[in-house]
Amino acid sequence: MESRTKPRISVAKLGEYMHAPAGRRERILRDQKFPSAVKVNPYERARSSIRSVLLADGDVVARLSSVVGELERRSPKSPYDAESIQLSVSAIRQFCAQYTLLDFRGATAVSALTPQTHIVVEGVAISVTPSVALRRIGRSGREEWGALILAIRKGCSLDDRAGVAIGELLRLSLEANGYVTIAPSLCIVADVFSKRSFTATGRGQ
Repeated sequence: MESRTKPRISVAKLGEYMHAPAGRRERILRDQKFPSAVKVNPYERARSSIRSVLLADGDVVARLSSVVGELERRSPKSPYDAESIQLSVSAIRQFCAQYTLLDFRGATAVSALTPQTHIVVEGVAISVTPSVALRRIGRSGREEWGALILAIRKGCSLDDRAGVAIGELLRLSLEANGYVTIAPSLCIVADVFSKRSFTATGRGQ
């Protein structure tokens, strides 16, 4: 089994790690050190669909409802594919319910300059992958930036500490990618299944 020589973790796994029980923490660290050769993400359809709809013009909830219908009519190719479709349908429905509660504060979703960034904190590389960047014109007439990151994991909700920490790492990833005039309130973490959202503090915490 191949192992990583340098500490590395995804921001999603870090959020889970921060409030997981001891046994689960050990498993997360092991999985990060000895990553599987085959990466499986049962929610990939949900993530890509939500991103595409947010970047398109029109009614987000109506478009996502249409995506759900298309997925439900699809014939699965395997038991795993059937489960993946079911989980993605569930995630999209949850996001539809959450979307009306999210406050983008007048910002518009646009494609991120860089889809993934690694932020090094105390020697650990943390990968941050926003779904979309958020852009608005502030009162001064200058561009203000943020981003949305989706936390999708059924049965594992983020607590306040983890949610805010991910928001801050999201903000720092935007800085690392050269964005200027970043608004912490636009650095949003959407915990899809709990329908809770968090934002950065702007204090590097």
